[in-house]
Amino acid sequence: MGFLLGKSSDSLSTFECQNQNVKFDSFPINDRSISKLLHNYQFNEKGEFSYDFDYMTETEYRSLLYMLKNRNSLKEGFLLVPIPYSEKSSSISLITGSPNKAYKFTITSAPWLKAIDEITKTELTESEYTALSVYDSNYVLLSGESYKWNGFIFEIDLSEFINDFSYKDIRRLTFVVNGMNDSPIRFFAWDYTHEDWYNIMDYYYYLDADFGDEGFYLHKQLVGSFGLPWGNDSIYSDFVNGNKVSIMVSGGVGTSVLIQYARFFTNGYWVMCNDLNIENFSNAFTGAGRTGDIKLIEI
Repeated sequence: MGFLLGKSSDSLSTFECQNQNVKFDSFPINDRSISKLLHNYQFNEKGEFSYDFDYMTETEYRSLLYMLKNRNSLKEGFLLVPIPYSEKSSSISLITGSPNKAYKFTITSAPWLKAIDEITKTELTESEYTALSVYDSNYVLLSGESYKWNGFIFEIDLSEFINDFSYKDIRRLTFVVNGMNDSPIRFFAWDYTHEDWYNIMDYYYYLDADFGDEGFYLHKQLVGSFGLPWGNDSIYSDFVNGNKVSIMVSGGVGTSVLIQYARFFTNGYWVMCNDLNIENFSNAFTGAGRTGDIKLIEI
């Protein structure tokens, strides 16, 4: 029994554990007015995952410690696929053309103000699909043009996941791309019920010099992850149609959009390590294995 953890650029590693504890906190706020009426506000839930290790092998221990300590960003995070979803490959999807498709567009008005069928788009070529599905130096670039908006629309098929588990299991949809050579980059999901784009996340970056650095513009990690938004009935009924979900990655007016690598996670969580209780220098290693626990919290 193991969970999957890693950076977007890597194949996620499996870490065997003895126990998985999951807690979802919705951060409710309750207060009463002078008339004693109760006013309630509840934020979108965030997950907290705790894992217990009993006699972890030395190889696994060093791999996990290296991953968690080898950081190069203030807000980088890791991708977590918890148990039981880690046991099926259907939780992770690459954009390869079949069954998961991608389209590019350049239009003269903000795309998030248009219905998905009103956006004129072109499916990627075979070589462009290859560029997006392999983490290397190849990428797909939509160069900025004055008074125009560039972007991509990704159509991900969840049929295999739903067959392995159930549509009722869908709790998170997470889309990850590597690459950024302009600002802003915005993530949206198409809400089929309300016929509108739901804004997942906006990324702004103001140090233009980094856009010319290959180490940055090819490998910068951007994550768009969301659970059930306030006012929606369910992720499946509102954001999935024919077992497919549509994600848009768009720039601003006149900006470029570059994507070097893209992956989609069903019930994948963007997390950081909140507590690490396996690094103990005072106890000698006996060869029987390491014990301890870690806590991962959703960003």
